[in-house]
Amino acid sequence: MNWGAAAKLDELEATRERLVLELEAVAAPSEDFQEKIAKVRQQFNPANIEVSIRKLIFLARNNADEQAKQRLMPIVRDLIQTVVIGKTRGHQPASLQVHGSIANIMA
Repeated sequence: MNWGAAAKLDELEATRERLVLELEAVAAPSEDFQEKIAKVRQQFNPANIEVSIRKLIFLARNNADEQAKQRLMPIVRDLIQTVVIGKTRGHQPASLQVHGSIANIMA
């Protein structure tokens, strides 16, 4: 083996080692995002949002002052698509059907 070929092999080996180290640094994320993703999913879990909206409506209906209720009403209106009031026989109370996001929340 001649000295030029040996030098070239040494140079290629050094380059390979440098590239392996760079690849390892890139492959390993600097931060583990799995835990953060799990926290975000938990915060925006539909079941948690449903519970929060139910609490908000309960508090507004039973404990809030008029100003708080006025601020809440546009939010509730956005959740309701349509309200259908139906006739019933005799002296029964009218039937009420609510359609929209709030119906899914309350179901």
